[in-house]
Amino acid sequence: MTSFRNTMQLAEKADFMALDFETASSSMESASSVAIVFVKAGDIIGEAQSLIHPPGNEFNSFNIELTGITPEMTQNAPTIAELWEDNGMNIIMKEFCPFVAHNAVFDHTVLRKSLEIYGITIPPLATTCTVQLSRKVFPKLPNHKLPTVSKYLGIELNHHDALSDARACALIMVRIQKMNRTLFAMQ
Repeated sequence: MTSFRNTMQLAEKADFMALDFETASSSMESASSVAIVFVKAGDIIGEAQSLIHPPGNEFNSFNIELTGITPEMTQNAPTIAELWEDNGMNIIMKEFCPFVAHNAVFDHTVLRKSLEIYGITIPPLATTCTVQLSRKVFPKLPNHKLPTVSKYLGIELNHHDALSDARACALIMVRIQKMNRTLFAMQ
C-alpha cells in the first residue's frame, strides 16, 4: 500500500485508476475514507488508501456500522482538502489518468462536495462508471450493485471497505475490457 504522496509515478504509468469513497453520514460532503487502485495493461500496479477527517468529525451510527470507520479512527486523519492539495491527489486525478468508479456519480459527488466545503473546485475529470458498463455487458444480472457484479465475476469483496471496493471496481473494469477485446477479435 502506498500513501498518496508516493502515487505520482503510479499515476503516470497507469491506464486508469479505480476510486472509492466511504462517508461518515448520509451527507455527500462527509468523506471518511478514500482508496485508489492503479491499473496498467490489466494488472493492478499499486494502491493508495487514507482515512479522512470529515467536517466536525461527525458520524452517524448507520455509517459506522456499514463501514467500520469511527470518529476515533479519523480524529487525526487528514481532511479531504489536505489530501487533495498537500498529498497530490489533485495532480493525480486531473493530469494523469481517467478514473473509474462503481456508481461514479456517487464518488464524483462526494469528491466535489467534500472539497467545496474548503472552497476547492475540482476540474472536469475523465470518469467511467462500472455500474453503467456492467448493465450493458451483464444485462441479465438481477441488479448491478458492486457485491452482485463482484460475485458474478468471482471477485473477492469486503463491501464498504474503500480499498476492497476500489480493487473490485478495477477488476470489473479489467474483465469488461478483456471481454470486449475478445468479442472484437472474434468478429
